[in-house]
Amino acid sequence: MLYSQCFSSLSNTSEDISEEYVSFTSPHLEFNCSTWLYFNQRSQIWYCWDDHNRNYFNRKWLSRWWNVENNRIEHQNGCIYYLIKQSEIFHLNLSLQSVYKNFLKSYPYYPIIVFHEGDLSENDQQQLSININDIPITFEQIKFVPSKWQSVHTTWYSGYYHMCQFNAIMLHKHPLITYFDYYWRLDSHSYIMTNINYDLFDFMRINHLKYGFIMVDEDADHYLTNLWETFTDYLKHHCLSPSENIRQAQTNFFAQYNMKIIYNNFFIVKTDIWQQPQISNFLSHLDKVGGIYKYRWGDAPIHTLIISQFLNRNEVVRFRDIGYFHKQEFVCPNTITSECNPKEYFLYKNERYHHYKQGCNSHVITYPLCHYYPEKL
Repeated sequence: MLYSQCFSSLSNTSEDISEEYVSFTSPHLEFNCSTWLYFNQRSQIWYCWDDHNRNYFNRKWLSRWWNVENNRIEHQNGCIYYLIKQSEIFHLNLSLQSVYKNFLKSYPYYPIIVFHEGDLSENDQQQLSININDIPITFEQIKFVPSKWQSVHTTWYSGYYHMCQFNAIMLHKHPLITYFDYYWRLDSHSYIMTNINYDLFDFMRINHLKYGFIMVDEDADHYLTNLWETFTDYLKHHCLSPSENIRQAQTNFFAQYNMKIIYNNFFIVKTDIWQQPQISNFLSHLDKVGGIYKYRWGDAPIHTLIISQFLNRNEVVRFRDIGYFHKQEFVCPNTITSECNPKEYFLYKNERYHHYKQGCNSHVITYPLCHYYPEKL
């Protein structure tokens, strides 16, 4: 196992971070940040993302890569990312092993980025890197700033809100992510159960796809307070009409929000869609409204509305050919077989596990969203 002793860049630029890049950040001044901070391992400086209208970063971001001999990642078409806590290392190891066995073993050039809040020790990082058989991996430290918004829910811990904010609004702004054409999000509890015998990132690129997912679910109305109203008010304010996708897959017969969502603990997305002005402006609006922290809006319904409104139907795909398990839910390409065996991940005796036949929650299988987007069979 090789460990990069230096800090590496994905580009061919100088290893120095330009003065221009440093000048529009706020190093060391946490109290100036209202959202989040991230740590650059080359400069040893904390940087603040705090401007809703700020341009994307200069593409110079130096990371410490494990399992890289020449300090450089050449293949930039895609990456896999996780956001984890130290307490999830057991599950993360299982997830990484499943991804290696069923995808990365055949396509070992796609790197893994693990975001964490500083609770992963050097030993943790070393062990995780050893367990994925020389796949490039880096650990990016971030820090969330306590929200100014008071939640109407009292049973959720702050970390869950931060996670939703990160996945919905922040992640694609991290300068390391912008090196890649696509990124694939997985959770520490995400397990790939069947062999993926083709390159997912090349499949997305060749077919001009911008968003791919596996499962469809529904959200609870008490976690969606004012989201639909915020969305429709935004459209009216910007003289936009609901798209055909919204009308067909996100509303019922009475044009009311049906609360059906793309289950986005597994998704692959083209990185630059978030730079599209309409999407970027809508995300900034959601950030300013504070609904994630006030009402516990999840990143899943936010993504679903964005994909449905601002992407064409033929730019989205649902993967029906991948066996996938997440916490208590799982799906197999056709049926449960020896190859797609979810029992391997039945980790808790008293837990109830749910087979999402056709990849859809049983409550949504008759709704249009279940089979609305083109499917990879």
